[in-house]
Amino acid sequence: MGYNISRFSVNRNLPQLDLLLKAQTDIRFETAYPRKLSYKLREALHASREFDDLKHYYETITPNFTFKEEPNAVVATYNPVPVGVPVGPVDVQSNSKVDGPSKGSLDGARTLIDVIGGGVEGDERGYEELHFPNAILSQDDIKKLWDWTETTSWGLIDHQEKGLTLTKSEKYNDFLWSPE
Repeated sequence: MGYNISRFSVNRNLPQLDLLLKAQTDIRFETAYPRKLSYKLREALHASREFDDLKHYYETITPNFTFKEEPNAVVATYNPVPVGVPVGPVDVQSNSKVDGPSKGSLDGARTLIDVIGGGVEGDERGYEELHFPNAILSQDDIKKLWDWTETTSWGLIDHQEKGLTLTKSEKYNDFLWSPE
């Protein structure tokens, strides 16, 4: 089931979103229906990115919080992740270039800026492929990302609600996203 992208979706959860916006710690929301509340919070965040006056909720909360359902509660776990640090088979503490093709995953990247930052960092570290499982971008942001990839060696694969991938491999050319 898709999210309802409307102002109402955001407005009905403004008290929780305002708390999350200011918090720098875990927050527990007590509820008899944790699955429903968890869904509504995610829906509100996805909807907020479509409105300029509400976009700050998505941009601030999404990179720093994950939602977990517990019996009679939803826990928003605060976990700020530094953007642009690939997590994968390579030691991320090493400053040396990687020999041969390598892949990485940036679970903490959620916004257009996060993905571009990850791509720049991936270039510097010699990555051939970077997966962003939590980067669910709007069509406008996907277009902007594609514009950016046209100036780099990266190609873009949009996995819809399952994130996206930046790749340099030509074997995926049939799957690369481009505007229609």
